[in-house]
Amino acid sequence: MIDLAKALVVLLGYGVLAPALGMLIARSRVGQRVCFCLMLFMTSWHPSKLTLMLDSIEWYRGHTRGFQFCVIEIVGWR
Repeated sequence: MIDLAKALVVLLGYGVLAPALGMLIARSRVGQRVCFCLMLFMTSWHPSKLTLMLDSIEWYRGHTRGFQFCVIEIVGWR
């Protein structure tokens, strides 16, 4: 049930929020600069604030543990 809610958040973020943000700031150079500065600033935040894992395998300690989605990508897709 939790993965379904996470999947809904990811789909809304990538499918609705990113295109809406792109249309909102498409003609605004100031808005584009604000988004770029926000992306640079977000790299200093802890990854748990920005990422969402779908189908995570907590006991696995290898390279990948699931599908990771990040807010920086949503802002960058604009």
